[in-house]
Order: sequence, then C-alpha cells, then structure tokens
Amino acid sequence: MFIAAVADGAVFIGSEDHNVYRLDAATGTGGLFFETAGSVGRLGAVADGSLYVGSADWHVYAIDPVSGVERWKLEVEGTPTVPVVIDGRVFVGTELGKVVAIEGTSAP
Repeated sequence: MFIAAVADGAVFIGSEDHNVYRLDAATGTGGLFFETAGSVGRLGAVADGSLYVGSADWHVYAIDPVSGVERWKLEVEGTPTVPVVIDGRVFVGTELGKVVAIEGTSAP
C-alpha cells in the first residue's frame, strides 16, 4: 500500500522504484522529487515545514516539500512505518517491532 501526503497544493506519492513523486494537486503535472535507496510506501504528513518519509532502506527522511532537498535522515532498525509528528517529535514504528521517537523535527 502506498500512502500519499498532501500539502500546499502538492500531492506526494511514494513508489517501489525508491522514489518520491511530487504532483500539482490541480493539474496532476509533476514528477520525480526525491530518491532513496529503498521502496517508499510510507509517506507521513507535511509538518513543521518538512515532508517525513519512511523507506525500506531503514531510514526516515525529512525533506523540504518545495525544493526536495534532504534536511536530515536517520537510520532505524527495520523498515519504518508511516512517520507521525506530534508536538515537535517524529514517531515511527518498524516492521521489527521497534518504536522510534525523534526529538525535535529540525535535525536528529
């Protein structure tokens, strides 16, 4: 299952080809936005100015939702589930049963 995120007129879609795609919500135009080293089916919401992405490469990424520039990435133990942001913390579970809380949304 691939989960999309929507923010500021853009739709972000993860793909098994290791990429995140950004499409204009009104026109559907767009294309490749960000590349990881693993399947991306776990996009979180855009929060605190970043798009949070979980990848099968065992990393959680924070990406600038306009430019596509990586702000930070953090290795986790296992493929991360959908990142959730609550009160300035990024929470993510993994398929190995781990739960990770990343303090602050700027950079771990």
